[in-house]
Amino acid sequence: MVAELAHGEVLRYMQRSKILLHTSAYEGFGTVMIEALYAGAHVVSFVDTAGMAVKNWHVVGSEEEMVEVVVGLLGDPETGYESVKPFTMEDSARAMMGLFEYG
Repeated sequence: MVAELAHGEVLRYMQRSKILLHTSAYEGFGTVMIEALYAGAHVVSFVDTAGMAVKNWHVVGSEEEMVEVVVGLLGDPETGYESVKPFTMEDSARAMMGLFEYG
């Protein structure tokens, strides 16, 4: 049975997780990935990170590579699970302001 959870409860589960496995090949850059990184999980996905490297976000090109990365992360005792905040509200505000600046 699938049940709907409150957002706060989802975040509590996420803080207990080591990996967010995002298997969609077409869905865009989702907030769930940022929330998982901030909660300390690694993100493994097919989604490109807009061409920039993001700590603990592993972009893969195939299902086989996805499995390999997940097994590698979970099997490595040196894998760190620290909170990562790749984008701040200030970054978002600057980007939005840049849309309205004239050249």
